[in-house]
Formats: sequence, C-alpha cells, structure tokens
Amino acid sequence: MTVLYGVSPASDSATQYMTTANVTANNMWGRIMSVRVTLNFINPLYALNKTGGQPATLQFIKVIGLMEHL
Repeated sequence: MTVLYGVSPASDSATQYMTTANVTANNMWGRIMSVRVTLNFINPLYALNKTGGQPATLQFIKVIGLMEHL
C-alpha cells in the first residue's frame, strides 16, 4: 500500500503528489487537497512458466478529495 498526498502550493487544485516525508519537509500539511491510495495485489492468474501472460501484481488506485476542498 502506498499513500501520497496531493498538494497545492498556490492554487485550488493538487498539482503534485508527495510522500509524508516530503509534505513534512516542505511544511505543506495545510495545503493538502487530496489523498492518493495505491493498493498492490498479487495476481492469482500470474504463472512464472508462461510468457506474455498476466502481470505478477495488480494495482488499484483511488484518489480521495478532502471535504473542505471538494
């Protein structure tokens, strides 16, 4: 699982996504507009012996807008 924060330095929409460490280092906690959550799943259809088949993992990505910025 990966969590990134959509921040906006000067506008009303997120212009970049940052990690927790980057948000803290740049003092951007008050400028977070959204949260992007990525879930990584092992693909049950992946087979090591087959070529050109399924990928080993699948991603589910969801961007969640924060209430005060909708």
